[in-house]
Amino acid sequence: MNRRERRATWLTQHRRGVRPPQPASGQIPGSLSMRLQIDEVVLHGFPVTSRYSIGEAMQQHLTELIISRGMPSALTQSVDAAEIDAGSFLMNASTKPSTIGTMVANAVYGGAKQ
Repeated sequence: MNRRERRATWLTQHRRGVRPPQPASGQIPGSLSMRLQIDEVVLHGFPVTSRYSIGEAMQQHLTELIISRGMPSALTQSVDAAEIDAGSFLMNASTKPSTIGTMVANAVYGGAKQ
């Protein structure tokens, strides 16, 4: 199985498990809503077994960042941002997947602000 086939399989499996975002507590009825869809996050050097924990933590923290700080201008100006380079960050080998997800969300949010 080549990389393209593995990616297609992963995307199919991942989309089945994705739940729609829940409204934030305290959200004003009738307020604007939006949907941000991230098709793929590429992380190098992480164990495969941590992918869902990292993804869930990233989704949760990125949602919190957008609610508290607003949508980054780079994403409001363009309907289709093909790629965001979130850069890199340092961590220990013992860093928990939930902490990694938070770090990834911060990097993605910061990369989208540029």
